[in-house]
Amino acid sequence: MKHIYIILTTLIVCGTTSLLAQEVRGVVSGTEPDGSKTALKGATVRWLGSSTGTITKNNGVFSIARVPHTDTLVTSFTGYKTDTTIVPHSTQTIEITLQSNLTSDKVVVEADAPTISKATAKTEEISQHKLEQSACCSLAESFEKSPSVEVTYADAATGAKQIQLLGLRGIYTQTMTEAIPTIRGLATPFGLDYIPGAFIEGISISKGAASVMNGYEGITGQINIEYKKPQEEGPLFVNAYGNHMGRAELNVTSAQHLSDSWHTMVMLHGRTFNHEQDGNGDGFIDMPKFNQLNGVVRLFHHSENNTEFQLVGKALHDEYTGGTMTHGMQDQTDHSYAITTRTNRYEVFGKFALNPLFEEPTTHFGLQVSAVVHDMQSMIGKRSYLGKQKTFQAKAIFSTEFTEELKLNYGASYVYDDISEAFLTFGLQRAESIPGLFAEVTYSGIENLTVVGGIRADKHNLYGTIITPRVHAKYAVSEMTSLRVSAGSGMRVANPISDNLSSYVNSRAVVMDNVLNPERAWNYGASVTSNFEALGTTFTFDAEVYRTDFSNQVVVDFDKSPRELYITNLNGTSYANSALAQLQFDVTQGINLNIAYRLIDAQTTTAGVLQQRPLISPHRVLGSFSYYTEDRDWQVDGTMIWNSGGRIPSTAINPDSMSYPSTFTSYFRMNAQLTKRFGVFDAYLGVENITNVIQQQAIISPNDPHSTYFDGSLIWGPLDNRTIYLGIRYRME
Repeated sequence: MKHIYIILTTLIVCGTTSLLAQEVRGVVSGTEPDGSKTALKGATVRWLGSSTGTITKNNGVFSIARVPHTDTLVTSFTGYKTDTTIVPHSTQTIEITLQSNLTSDKVVVEADAPTISKATAKTEEISQHKLEQSACCSLAESFEKSPSVEVTYADAATGAKQIQLLGLRGIYTQTMTEAIPTIRGLATPFGLDYIPGAFIEGISISKGAASVMNGYEGITGQINIEYKKPQEEGPLFVNAYGNHMGRAELNVTSAQHLSDSWHTMVMLHGRTFNHEQDGNGDGFIDMPKFNQLNGVVRLFHHSENNTEFQLVGKALHDEYTGGTMTHGMQDQTDHSYAITTRTNRYEVFGKFALNPLFEEPTTHFGLQVSAVVHDMQSMIGKRSYLGKQKTFQAKAIFSTEFTEELKLNYGASYVYDDISEAFLTFGLQRAESIPGLFAEVTYSGIENLTVVGGIRADKHNLYGTIITPRVHAKYAVSEMTSLRVSAGSGMRVANPISDNLSSYVNSRAVVMDNVLNPERAWNYGASVTSNFEALGTTFTFDAEVYRTDFSNQVVVDFDKSPRELYITNLNGTSYANSALAQLQFDVTQGINLNIAYRLIDAQTTTAGVLQQRPLISPHRVLGSFSYYTEDRDWQVDGTMIWNSGGRIPSTAINPDSMSYPSTFTSYFRMNAQLTKRFGVFDAYLGVENITNVIQQQAIISPNDPHSTYFDGSLIWGPLDNRTIYLGIRYRME
């Protein structure tokens, strides 16, 4: 009764919830080049994929509450290699030793590639340290060095940015903030720009069907963004950025430690870009102008009796303006064309945790609650769009450890979505009410093998009962080599207008099926990760292959006619095969190199023919490097990307001057950044798109955007011109 009283009282007072666990205590030490150990004060220790973390005290000691959904600790400290450590639930004390990046005379650079964690599911980590190796002005620009996640160019006309994972668009990847699904629904087109890079502590990228604990939507994977934590940050952090085209950004975060158990934090972001650039001379702005104001406030409390509470509130105003260079000046021939989008978004989420709920067997309890109001308006030429979304989510999680080898996570969830879209003659509205149950078991009783199997059942008020099975397995061939496999199904309800906003930047007649069914697919994958020594250095090799098969998909068909755009249910076959191989090693002491090759075979039935998905590069080669001076005061980072040519939807029936070839050519892109550290100050100078590669013909009929031939939706390459930027970071400890 005491525990029930605590839970009910907290819900009434706060209206929010969270996760908790019993404490793990430990000490973090660092191994120096001479073999000696030093206790590390200020090292960050957190649970993988969660918001629960802490920092070590003067003697390296820490204590951290367990969370139900992971047993992997991530430990990091400047100058040392990040470590991931699995802590069984029977373990209450642990010693963690970080390896120095320094040798006796030179610097050995920490890996620039995302770190592959020891978790059962294939998970890559992008740390705050790696985010600072490029401009990283928003989440959309945080994947520059990632061989797995790509930001596509297809939405450049509207300013929207979407990722691509495992050969498919980001709408099939579940994007979460601190384990709560947030960038979903109408937020998908622009949501990557809603999270400033300076707010991010780290990013986890899980590939394949995601955990059933987070819903049925993660078909190709899951991206979890961790915000900076009030209990870990200093009283002031400032990041200022500007480039030679007039883009300016300012980020300020401030954490206040009210007591040992109460912490607050404010994060503010503002950005503006009002320069009209037309590098390809077609009369259209290459990249839209924008303005954004963005704020986050958070409260964190951790008590001595193992209860934890968090409350986070977010508010955003965002606007984009694109189109012709003189779209605000109507002339007699009406050759102006404007593309504008304005968004107001408000979010709140809370977490509460109580542990243990029961002593035998050891059971932990946690609860999450979140709410979102999203309001977006767009004008695409003379086409107006209005989208509104109200979402409420709640999830209760129990975690029971029967033995050291057998653990069960289970619980209940509820999602309410009220979404409306109005565009042209289409008025789409739905209210989804979805209660669900889930269970996920982790078994490690077989030597070197860990299996995580999960299933969930959701009762959808519109689409009936949804059964979602998923499984992940990891086999440790040796201490240096691991094999992983995964399989699972997923479903999502499409938002046919906002999902494809840039597809309407044209004069095509839009034809849409009267009923669009939910998208359903199976995903299968396998990977191998191995560390080995050769030629006097250590190599990390990683290779993976995944396949996604759709039983239904909402298809955007550009191929039937250049005069029409069809939004239909899949009538035929659709699949995506993705393969990736990467190798990371030290070229010499002080220079680290990562080389990756990615292959995509994505085929969809359009115009009655199974053919390659248009406007994507099937082949991609990425090379990134990082160099530190011995004193770590200077740092140089660079990225080189080659993208192969791909398919363009047919425009053959147009006049020759109003048509594209059937394919686009390959292109090469380079970025570089130089960083100088002055104690509490960092100064960085960089160049993006050094080769100044842009798509020269991005629009059909740009001189007459109201003609029947106008089409600005066939964008396959970059439109951001060569950009020189400068920034500073200041940290007050």
